[in-house]
Amino acid sequence: MATVIAVTQQKGGAGKTSLVVHLATAWAQAGKAVSLIDSDPQQSLASWAAMREQGFPEADPLPIVVADGWKLPAEIAKARKASDLVVIDTPPHSETSARLAVREADMVLLPMQPTPLDAWATRDTLDLIAREGKPYRIIFNRMPARGRMAEDVLAELRDEGLSLAQATLGNRVIYAESVLSGRGVTEMPGKSPAHAEIAALVKELGY
Repeated sequence: MATVIAVTQQKGGAGKTSLVVHLATAWAQAGKAVSLIDSDPQQSLASWAAMREQGFPEADPLPIVVADGWKLPAEIAKARKASDLVVIDTPPHSETSARLAVREADMVLLPMQPTPLDAWATRDTLDLIAREGKPYRIIFNRMPARGRMAEDVLAELRDEGLSLAQATLGNRVIYAESVLSGRGVTEMPGKSPAHAEIAALVKELGY
């Protein structure tokens, strides 16, 4: 039976789809059978998957379905039977799809940019996760190479006892470049710092 991972964040622009892409491709490279579910009406993940199929046909297979609202639990149940990992990209500002994805998940990943505004906006998502009683990790995304503000935000959340991933993702152009080529960053040529960041996050999550 597959492990279901919901990537959710009620605030837009946090990097949910990007995180799904980079983790899913890294897990597939490691030999996991990974299924994707796109529950965001914008269907950015589905668009990436189509680009991958056309431009990178030799890549590890990542079957994907598009489902939102009350169709979501049935699609998750189907994917559980055929996969090692099911990764769900959820929409911002959609209580129903996000709640159902979190309810069905074994782990919730919550990407967040390291700013006070993003930290405040994340409270609604944390409340949703708490109501469903699910384990979670906050993943700091687009971390600057240096800067006091990011460190202060991280320290504040840590002091609150929130579940923070130790691995963070930097503000690197290669993350977007790889998505635009239908790849995850660990599928790009060479070994970039971004490759190492995703590898560290995969190792920390333990799937």
